[in-house]
Amino acid sequence: MEGEQVELRSGSWLIGALIDVGGAGAVYEATRLDGMPAAAKFVIGGPTSKREFEFDNLEGAAHIMPLLDTGAHKGNLVIVMPRAETNLRDIINEHPAGLPLEDSLPILQDIASGLAELANAGVVHRDVKPENILRYDGRWVLADFGIARHATVTTATHTHRAQFTPQYAAPEQWNHERVTHKTDIYAFGVTACELLHGRRPFHAIEGDEEALGRAHREQPVHLTGVPTLLYYLLEQCLTKPPELRPTAENLLSGLDRVINKAANLPGLQDLLAAYQGVQRDRAEFALMQAAEERDSQRFNEMLKIADQQLIRISDEFVEAINSTIPIQYAGASRRGVGQWAVQLGMAKLEFSGCFGAQRHGPPTPYTLIAGAILSVSFPRSGGNYTGRNHSLWYADLQAENEFGWYEIAFAATPGRRRSLTEPYDVRPSWDAGSVLAGTSQHHQVVWPVTLWRPGDLDEPINRWAQWFAAAIEGTLQRPSQIPERPVDGTWRRPSPNDAEPTA
Repeated sequence: MEGEQVELRSGSWLIGALIDVGGAGAVYEATRLDGMPAAAKFVIGGPTSKREFEFDNLEGAAHIMPLLDTGAHKGNLVIVMPRAETNLRDIINEHPAGLPLEDSLPILQDIASGLAELANAGVVHRDVKPENILRYDGRWVLADFGIARHATVTTATHTHRAQFTPQYAAPEQWNHERVTHKTDIYAFGVTACELLHGRRPFHAIEGDEEALGRAHREQPVHLTGVPTLLYYLLEQCLTKPPELRPTAENLLSGLDRVINKAANLPGLQDLLAAYQGVQRDRAEFALMQAAEERDSQRFNEMLKIADQQLIRISDEFVEAINSTIPIQYAGASRRGVGQWAVQLGMAKLEFSGCFGAQRHGPPTPYTLIAGAILSVSFPRSGGNYTGRNHSLWYADLQAENEFGWYEIAFAATPGRRRSLTEPYDVRPSWDAGSVLAGTSQHHQVVWPVTLWRPGDLDEPINRWAQWFAAAIEGTLQRPSQIPERPVDGTWRRPSPNDAEPTA
């Protein structure tokens, strides 16, 4: 476009150097033939772009960027605006630790004035952010109405509910619900945080859009280093339900009070601070309760799945045993759903039912849902060995969030007293994660973590039948080496910085 002459509704413009490129189009320097400097925005074609032409009635508003000219050029929609001195993004970039309060408040007041002008005109901006806040004619103004809408419009042929800037989007935008003036108030709150602190709320998780959306919908925002009245005002702006956010007029009045310190009485400030603390505690407790309820529901649902799979595994063992040993003599007898035992002579092979994992304790990178125990035993008769127990854990031991029943067994760490039963089982718990991490002082993994798939259990059935036969004959012996088989690499070992589990 550089060097081209563009004929628009109100005159001719010579296009200069490129200034910026964004999602809605490209902005170039422009000069009217009489020498007036300006900026020309060549917007991306389509219904979204045409929206900028719908807001001519905002011209004349003191805190809305005026339009000098509009039209089309080579199929592109063109909007000409006065040349801005700078934008708020540049100011924030120059102050990575945040702008001083005395410099931030006038900027916030100008932005709030622009939001009030939009509200009075019945327009929702829907994309308030530092890039769209420009310094012009000695004040800060709102610009770029590419996805704005009239507040009275409830339906449109081309909906823009899914179009937003994630870092500044209100909960209702993440939920693809109808936006209102309160949506712009939320974006104002995010922008104010960034201006005051140099970073946005939830900046640490902005690379994970799903987590960012969840935070905007559910997680409260805490500010530091701002006066109590301003804290309360911005806290209201960032409230999740839009109906609890202030109107643009109330926001502007609140900023006036902060600036003029009209309500800066120490006693009232202390009372307001105490009220804010109670409100934050209530909000955090409600969010914590909701999260616990979701986690508990997920855990119970997965526990049911684990129980159903274990029943199928148990049935395969029972059918294999009962097809070999006449049931009228010593077949496997069920003791409950998924639970059975078979005894021949003094030896016993036993399969426990499903039990839930312990859900509280030190964190672990594994999500542990359920457990069971498979054992072969015989009486102690002058010796120091009575058989072996292996654990079955329903968890994501080999790949995160990929669940199954895994055989695993344990023994005492070197130097500790050996158990009468070796290997032995350990119940799945948060604390058991230290064993898998290799940091336990008591236990070590001595049987490779092995996935058991219903319908593919020939190897474990054959192995346990051999151990049971040896126990019946009195020849089952303590393993000659620990571990019996190589265990390294049979389960994942996440780094210590990995996220904590969610169930």
